[in-house]
Amino acid sequence: MSTAPTSTSRRSFLDRLAGLVVVCASGMRSRSGAQQLRSVGFQAASLSGGMAAWQRAGGEVPR
Repeated sequence: MSTAPTSTSRRSFLDRLAGLVVVCASGMRSRSGAQQLRSVGFQAASLSGGMAAWQRAGGEVPR
């Protein structure tokens, strides 16, 4: 089974009308994932700089 975000088994539970933010550690993988989701009709964006940038900006990360 594919683990790509565009795999039908993975995206079947996502709401195509809701905006999605894809997140990874540095922003590189999430940018690719968001592009793949947009290519199949989702409204998706990537968190620029990933979780590292979020934490540098003072964002909280629950543990």
